[in-house]
Amino acid sequence: MSDYTRERDAARRYGFARPRPRLPVVPESDGVQPARSVVDRLGVRPNARVALVGVSDSDLPALVAQRTKKITKMVPHEPVDMIIYQAEGSFALQRISELARLLARPGSLWVLWPRGQEHIKQSHVHRAGIAAGMLDVRMASVSERLSGMEFVHRR
Repeated sequence: MSDYTRERDAARRYGFARPRPRLPVVPESDGVQPARSVVDRLGVRPNARVALVGVSDSDLPALVAQRTKKITKMVPHEPVDMIIYQAEGSFALQRISELARLLARPGSLWVLWPRGQEHIKQSHVHRAGIAAGMLDVRMASVSERLSGMEFVHRR
């Protein structure tokens, strides 16, 4: 038995030992995080200049308008911070290179497409963005009907 152990035992026996610190009680969680809103998933910043091009979802413009007032619903004439573009078919993906030129740096281009369609898939969107010289960053579920992929300019 070491000297430290003997001293500790004697201190406990005669009441000189420090009380053990009480650990804070942490409530148990179920591990479920609260759902993030669509504008949080898309990364819309306050006061960002956003262009909604071809977006047919009725809820998305209203949600973006809660975050920023600088919104246009057509192809912008000057560079913007973010473009949200909804492509309904693979032919519409040809506009990605045109829209990429209208982004301010650093800006992001979100391409939305309908889920479960044979004529447009994630791989089509990815190839079109890469062909436009963009870099895919992330994906997000925008609604029950739409998926989205974010592209940014290469450095």
